[in-house]
Amino acid sequence: MEQEWKKTLQQGLEDEMNSAVQYTQLAGQYGDIAVKKAFLGYAMEELRHAQKILSMFEEQAEEPDKVNIALAEQEDLFLSLVEYLAKEEAAIFYYKVLQELEMRTETKEICRLIKEEEEEHLQKIGALYQRLKSGELHGDE
Repeated sequence: MEQEWKKTLQQGLEDEMNSAVQYTQLAGQYGDIAVKKAFLGYAMEELRHAQKILSMFEEQAEEPDKVNIALAEQEDLFLSLVEYLAKEEAAIFYYKVLQELEMRTETKEICRLIKEEEEEHLQKIGALYQRLKSGELHGDE
């Protein structure tokens, strides 16, 4: 596997796993049941993306490097959500580029699917942010 390709996959794996952990942290810290369930749902989706990336490594008989997980207290729910909106936009761009660089049809399809799921995340998180801001959902405990 080309070193650049492996580095690109490694970055995606790290981003997806970190997002899953951070959404889980948000679920632990904030919200009523509906908000907690939404965050845990996002975490599970990010873990599924990480599994797909691991499959890409496996197809090439490569092992990923160690993944660094960043644990951080989320002090402001709204600021955290804005940061996640930006991360989702970056993920959409990442998978678009990865899809364009990839030569294998199967991997192109995986990247396309993940990109579409990230686009859904962006919409869902944006809607969650608006519902929390309006008071329709409760973000505090």
